[in-house]
Amino acid sequence: MKMEYDDMLILACELSGPAVSVALWQDGRLIAETLRNVGLIHSVTFMPMVEVMLHDHGFTPADITHYAVTTGPGSYTGIRIGISAVKAMAYASEKPVLGFSSLDVLAWPYRSCAKTMICPMIDARNSRAYAAAWLQSDELIREANQPVAEFCESVMHTLRMRTDIAAVLLIGMMPPADELDAMRRHTVVSVAPRTNWLPRAASLAERAAE
Repeated sequence: MKMEYDDMLILACELSGPAVSVALWQDGRLIAETLRNVGLIHSVTFMPMVEVMLHDHGFTPADITHYAVTTGPGSYTGIRIGISAVKAMAYASEKPVLGFSSLDVLAWPYRSCAKTMICPMIDARNSRAYAAAWLQSDELIREANQPVAEFCESVMHTLRMRTDIAAVLLIGMMPPADELDAMRRHTVVSVAPRTNWLPRAASLAERAAE
């Protein structure tokens, strides 16, 4: 029997970056999210956050119908902790797990913006970035670890080729000033608020529900 949308209780877990966040999604809405970005290792903070959230909202692990977790790119240690813990919880309750990339989750809140190329970027060090680009549901530039300059050139090439793009939104990492100026000569370039520069479990939960 197909599960109805309102029957879902999704526990979403984000550990791929410097912060750790967990969220609960039920009846088509976010009912709770907790985020901590205090420098503690995720193995210390994550499971207590899950336990407190479930307890505070009157749920037990048996109530969860779906799990969602980010699969990277990002911190190898955080990703390993997150995926291992979520797989263990899901296995114990025989519930499905949905995995999404950190870049997908960063882009998700803005993917409904028409005519806007959404460009999430995560610092990969040494003038490189994990980056991708979407125009709503269309992945224009595939996720890759690449030099920042190379990604910016791909963005500008796409702008030259696509007449249906009116703006670019950057999320998570800023390119060098000269690359940014070059993009601004092609189109309007905006920067997402810094509060959205980290993948969020709330966005992951909605993405998983969809």
